[in-house]
Amino acid sequence: MEQIIVVIQQLIITAGGWGVFGASVLEEIFSPIPASLVQTTAGIFIMGGTAFSLGGFLKLLFLVSLPAGIGVSIGSLPYVWAMRRYGTVGIEKYGKYIGVTKTDLEQLEKKTHTTYWDDVAFVGMRAFPVIPSVMLALYAGMVRMNYVRYCVLSTIGVFIRATGLGLVGWLIGTTASSITSIVNYGEQLGLVIVALAILWYIYKYYTNKRAV
Repeated sequence: MEQIIVVIQQLIITAGGWGVFGASVLEEIFSPIPASLVQTTAGIFIMGGTAFSLGGFLKLLFLVSLPAGIGVSIGSLPYVWAMRRYGTVGIEKYGKYIGVTKTDLEQLEKKTHTTYWDDVAFVGMRAFPVIPSVMLALYAGMVRMNYVRYCVLSTIGVFIRATGLGLVGWLIGTTASSITSIVNYGEQLGLVIVALAILWYIYKYYTNKRAV
């Protein structure tokens, strides 16, 4: 798990938006990875130090929010496909490995229908992950949701969530940059003070020596 987190951080740092996309795909495939990790980390490393402005916000949308939305949607498609193909039989056998049971999906199905408002609810559940991401993908497969419809709704929901988490990371990264600048300034000021103290000591030493 720790190695996966390190890989995700390196992807984001070295590849920017493409790294966010790749890390988001990994986030869905390896479901134990918390969804907030990728998007907040992206905000820290991609947006840290960027001035808060319209241009900065657009950078956040195109380099963090959009790649995350597309990446999560594509990364979760295998779960949608598997559920469409094998149904709840696979969940009864392997669901314990991803933290989902047949009962969980049946309860979710009872709460939803195929209406416009259910699309809105699906986007909301993606944007505010009160329900695990993998469970949503499995649910989409269970009700045989169209792949294109699933990807569009999923991308919109994750886009909203990634924007919020990216803003948090942006704030953390910018604050960290400011603190680093202050620390660096303090270190330089400290060196100057030490240098002046040494010069003052040397001056006083030779002045006292001449007086004697």
